[in-house]
Amino acid sequence: MTAEPATGSARTPGATASGGAGIAVIGTAGRFPGARTVEELWTNLCDGTDVTTFLSDDELRDAGVPPEVIRRPDYVKAAFTLDAYDRFDAAFFGISPAEAEIMDPQHRVFLETCWHALEDAGYSPGGPPTIGVFGSASVCGYQWHTLRDHPLARNSRYGIDPDSLRLVFATAPDHLATRVAHRLDLTGPAMTLQSACSGSLLAVHEACLGLLAGECDLALAGGVSVRVPHRVGYFHEEGSVLSPDGRCRAFAADARGTVFGSGVGVVVLKPLERALADRDRIHAVVRGSAVTNDAASRAGYTAPGLHGQVRVVTEALDAAGVTADTVTYVEAHGTGTLLGDPLEVAALTRAFRRQTDRFGYCAIGSVKSNVGHLDAAAGVTSLIKAVMAVERGLIPASAHCARPNPRIGFPSTPFHVATRLTRWESDGPRRAGVTSLGVGGTNVHVILDAPPAGAPPAGAGPGRGTRPVHVLTVSARTAEALSTLAAATGAHLEGDPGVTLPDAALTLHLGRVHRSRRLAFVTRDGDGRTPLVLRPGDARTGTVGEAEPEIVVAFPGPGSPHLGMAGDIYRHEPVFRRHLDRCAELLAPVLGVDLRDAVGRRPDHPRRADVAQPALFAVEYALARLWRHWGIEPAVLIGHGVGEFVAACLAGVFTLSDALSLVAERGRLLRAPFEQAVAAVPRGTPRIPWVSTVTGTWIGPDEACDPAHWSKPPGSSSHLADGLAAVVRGPDAVLLEVGPGLTLSAAAVRARVVPPERAIPSLPHPDRPGADLDTLHGAVARLWLLGAPIDWARYHDEDGARRTRMPGYPFERTRHWYEPTTSADRAPLPAPAGPATDPPSLRRHLATVVAGVLGLDGVDPGDGFFDLGLDSVMAVQVAARSTAQGVPLRPEQIFRHPSVAALAAALAAPTAPVPTAPAPTAPAPTAPARRTTGAYSPADFPRADLDPQGLDGLVGEFGAS
Repeated sequence: MTAEPATGSARTPGATASGGAGIAVIGTAGRFPGARTVEELWTNLCDGTDVTTFLSDDELRDAGVPPEVIRRPDYVKAAFTLDAYDRFDAAFFGISPAEAEIMDPQHRVFLETCWHALEDAGYSPGGPPTIGVFGSASVCGYQWHTLRDHPLARNSRYGIDPDSLRLVFATAPDHLATRVAHRLDLTGPAMTLQSACSGSLLAVHEACLGLLAGECDLALAGGVSVRVPHRVGYFHEEGSVLSPDGRCRAFAADARGTVFGSGVGVVVLKPLERALADRDRIHAVVRGSAVTNDAASRAGYTAPGLHGQVRVVTEALDAAGVTADTVTYVEAHGTGTLLGDPLEVAALTRAFRRQTDRFGYCAIGSVKSNVGHLDAAAGVTSLIKAVMAVERGLIPASAHCARPNPRIGFPSTPFHVATRLTRWESDGPRRAGVTSLGVGGTNVHVILDAPPAGAPPAGAGPGRGTRPVHVLTVSARTAEALSTLAAATGAHLEGDPGVTLPDAALTLHLGRVHRSRRLAFVTRDGDGRTPLVLRPGDARTGTVGEAEPEIVVAFPGPGSPHLGMAGDIYRHEPVFRRHLDRCAELLAPVLGVDLRDAVGRRPDHPRRADVAQPALFAVEYALARLWRHWGIEPAVLIGHGVGEFVAACLAGVFTLSDALSLVAERGRLLRAPFEQAVAAVPRGTPRIPWVSTVTGTWIGPDEACDPAHWSKPPGSSSHLADGLAAVVRGPDAVLLEVGPGLTLSAAAVRARVVPPERAIPSLPHPDRPGADLDTLHGAVARLWLLGAPIDWARYHDEDGARRTRMPGYPFERTRHWYEPTTSADRAPLPAPAGPATDPPSLRRHLATVVAGVLGLDGVDPGDGFFDLGLDSVMAVQVAARSTAQGVPLRPEQIFRHPSVAALAAALAAPTAPVPTAPAPTAPAPTAPARRTTGAYSPADFPRADLDPQGLDGLVGEFGAS
């Protein structure tokens, strides 16, 4: 017997024998032949759906296949195709049409799938946690077959130029992962791993290592393969790896080869301990993995090697701390080739025989028999199938295997082929092995477990929240996408009984990027799932502008308090309850009663005038603290009567204890004694500006501390109107009334200080008893619709909800494909009649040049270049084209003045000597810059001598597209 090479591959430390570490799979996404989603893939696998595309002669002719090829007997007219492979939502990612046209479709598909994978896990990109991306792609057939005659490639045969660099950046596999990191604002490791067919499972292995090393908190891992030309057949040669009939018959007696196809798959990974603590949905657990290479032990470079495969399975089992007799399913590489399948089963048998002498107890299958060999995406597709199998307790059939291959000798092995859909019966945990083998000898094996006992099952509820009212939010980039997503969300809530409203709300709040076009509605737990929408009318919608609204917090006074005014809020909102309890405890010695009886616990409590004002103060104060907890910080305050004492307390003039004592004394002391009472307590300078309705104008520090001010009665209605007019300082202001009723918000609308949609009460009118929670959370929804910064994490921090599966973003894909008949024959950009020198002609000239480089029909003067998708390489092209047309332009000028209007104004201004750039110095460490979708990052700059001040204004918030 030939001695086996020594072990020593890199391994993923997995669980120990007693169960310890592991990596949780908390999200999946993908597109596969015959399946637009992972769920559709699973349905096809369970149903045994044949997704092979058999192409007609007309389809092949339309695809450019010559008639003489179509007639050849060795030309197999079959393919595993991908839906919408040539379409992409470029605008969603801030990518220009010109850039999308030359981008490898694999990059586009992978980018969209990474977005959907994060959404499936319930996390949004662009912020904490730190997210890494690990990916693999096939050879770029788009570049070979479609772009070789592109105008940007005209000089590439003679050397590198800016045009050919654009093609490299758009098509090279090197940029697969880093493009995702750039467009999704991910700050963890970004690595493209190339090991041929095993590339995507290698990406999973490396992602696990990165997570265990603490290089990221969350990781995207997967691969993509989009074959170009796409809807065409292939040539079969007897004895080759390609099937003669378009079928991959893994482990079958009549197996004669594989069929290559297109697909993409991505999983989201997280350390198990952290996933359990965060109550993530856990689909499966990676217990261990290993990678080896066959080295020189195999017959040739493309031939499989026995010893390397034995090692990789053995080492993965060791890394996982499990034995082979506990693995009851193996998702194999299974290409259906004459040599590959027997050798793979022999290697698995040799590895398993070190720990078990059982026969036929472990099922084996290959997803390639269902969807074809997806090359760089093959490994992650196998993993996704195994993840769903261990999670759901079903083993799908491996297709086209009516009779197992007798050369394999299955009866003498631990394995049997899964030839039908079976329920997974196992004495221990459901445990699977997943193998992916690459041409060139890189082997990867992963050990996968079902979710641990006690983990929240994926898609299951209920959430443990006590809040019976929920705000559901949906947002999108366009009105059409918003409508589609809202409909999908409603259908999902009605059709999936495992999704609870608390979980859905948390996922929509924390697991989605909040875009400018928005829809929100309020729902209640109850018998049905139809939402109780915000009154009046249907669900409210809004479009958020660039400016964040200024929050004006208004505290009402006389005539506002009533019994039971916040009873449901007291029962269901812990933050409100804690602050109200504190007020009640401080006032109990003064009042001799528990004001909570009046506020909510006993709505039948007899009315007492000396309790009403302190109760009003306590409710308004506790509400204000609740709003602050939810992220709503007041820019300015206004208070009426008792409400002004709340404003003063929050602004820091009075302590809570002193403010409560003064309010309790206020109703029963004459003005002069009350002035003395105020003088007896400490008073501080206000930290938040506010307007007094006593005077109708702004309170100064001296007046705020003057005891005489606090002994005056509430001002007249004219003072109130003047105060409201003063406190609302612009069209972006929102007046939030924090207290019972609609006194101040209604007055502001009547005075036309704010429009009705920007006057928001926190509590209902007294004639709507029991509606306080609906009104409060309706106010949350209305503030979000206007762009207020709700802190959704703190909004949910005590409601027990968890992330769940919700519909992903409906990309509005359009065709982006280089067509020589249109693109290559585009007329050159017209040169101006003469050098443009005045601002109007400069604007026209620059708009034409920039639009031409970006592939747009036009550019508005105020549009930011980098928001439109311009990058440093394209800036060089803009500068070169402009200069060639008589308007000298340098790339750094584009970065300093990043719009047509700004650049034209700069070019028209009198010239000044260009200062000599100082020698570059190492910058001080700074936090990662946030950016607008499609904008540049500082790393885009090709020169070190750019003016650092030129960066100002170009780095904005991610997602504000």
